[in-house]
Amino acid sequence: MSVQQLVQQPGREHLPVLHPNPRPGHTTWFDKSSNGISRSINNMMYSMLHTGYSKWSVIPSEDRELWFRQFADAVIKSVVDLVETQKEALLYSQPLSDDGDSTGASPNKFRLQIYEMVEKAVPKRKGGRLVGLARRASSYPASTSQVPYTDPMILEQIQNKDKRIVALEEQNATILSENALSLLSGNPKRRPTPRYWKS
Repeated sequence: MSVQQLVQQPGREHLPVLHPNPRPGHTTWFDKSSNGISRSINNMMYSMLHTGYSKWSVIPSEDRELWFRQFADAVIKSVVDLVETQKEALLYSQPLSDDGDSTGASPNKFRLQIYEMVEKAVPKRKGGRLVGLARRASSYPASTSQVPYTDPMILEQIQNKDKRIVALEEQNATILSENALSLLSGNPKRRPTPRYWKS
């Protein structure tokens, strides 16, 4: 019997329907339990640890993995395991040279083989995207075009602004040199003292 059918039984009309997400006019499990659900999940996770820890950074890596394993999707875990075993098999099948590097294909070709293994192992959705994994770089167009197009008008504006910047820098250098010479000659140019008028 579903929860909806259970709540609709005779004599239970006064019970509020609890929703996992907040909606107007309804209450949520978390509101009703005063965050007791979150507390009980945390207590369950803490009970699986060997000892208490003061903060996350001091928890050993084995215990940290325990937290993530509890919520790991079994399908994703099996896909990752399958890809790892295929990757290891591919690594062992590659011939090694004296210096330990692969004498076979380039690293990019090797990476493409791994991507193909992942694509074969991961179930596809309707849109053709991989479930649980990011898209490959080759599956979407680059953000910059391969053949850059420059608008002649914009190029001309940029060149004009560059010329203006050079002229302003020269003017600034001239003013600085004049100020330096006037300071050395002992006759600095003084600005008039501003006068404040009282009304």
